[in-house]
Amino acid sequence: MPVITREIEIDATSDRVWAVLSDFGGVYKWNPTVTHSSLIEDQETGVGAQRSCTVAGFGEITERVTAWEEGRSATVEIEGAPMMKRAAATLRVEARGEATLVSATVDYQPGWGPIGALMGATIMKRKFGQTFELLLAGLRHYVLTGEEVGTEVPELRTA
Repeated sequence: MPVITREIEIDATSDRVWAVLSDFGGVYKWNPTVTHSSLIEDQETGVGAQRSCTVAGFGEITERVTAWEEGRSATVEIEGAPMMKRAAATLRVEARGEATLVSATVDYQPGWGPIGALMGATIMKRKFGQTFELLLAGLRHYVLTGEEVGTEVPELRTA
């Protein structure tokens, strides 16, 4: 299964970054690919928490927390992603003095047999990489400014 990891350093404490990440239902505030998100049940954090997300260009997906290490990492299973048999994403935070290294990793198994495997190794891999770069840039912007990113990260807008 393909695995993709992207990282970013954010000039904020790991507690501050984790506070944003642990608002599980509020991912739309900082992820420019998510236009709407909400909790599915009352559980807000930890293993078993679920959210529904509207992803631009894809539609609705459901994410369920399968691993949670308070203040350090969270893994979600992604259900309803087009052309995927299975996909899971992990966000990790690591204190680096007054800054924080955040890594985003996705491992996935494309559907559609050999054609899906080829697409997973090429097109999907590139798209996931781009998506995670946007996600991390949006996270940094939101942590540093408190401004929701909408569908574009302000620092990445082109004239």
